[in-house]
Amino acid sequence: NLAQAYIGLGNLYQYQGKFAEALVRYEQAVALAPASLTAQLNLGVAYANAGELAKAIAALENAVALAPDHAPAHYNLGVVYAYQADADKARQEFNLVLTLAPGTTWAAQAGKQLQQLQP
Repeated sequence: NLAQAYIGLGNLYQYQGKFAEALVRYEQAVALAPASLTAQLNLGVAYANAGELAKAIAALENAVALAPDHAPAHYNLGVVYAYQADADKARQEFNLVLTLAPGTTWAAQAGKQLQQLQP
């Protein structure tokens, strides 16, 4: 479908370092398929990379709402909260990753993030 094609193009642009072009493609994918976890997640990460943290949070919160048990969505949301210096929300997301995906790379990364958030 067309939304998947836009996601694929966005991924290609991200890989090539063409972040503005990737962002446009992810926005197009979300416009066509707002219930797509992949589109919302990739859009959130792209917004975060662009420094648009409020938009990143909105997209990542959409991803979490679509898939509450999806550890990567929670991890990325935690990272953006940490960028915003909202340590409480970041800790909440990282701890959720530890619960949802114990023993995974996501959990290991969340553990490292939690250590960095210690006062």
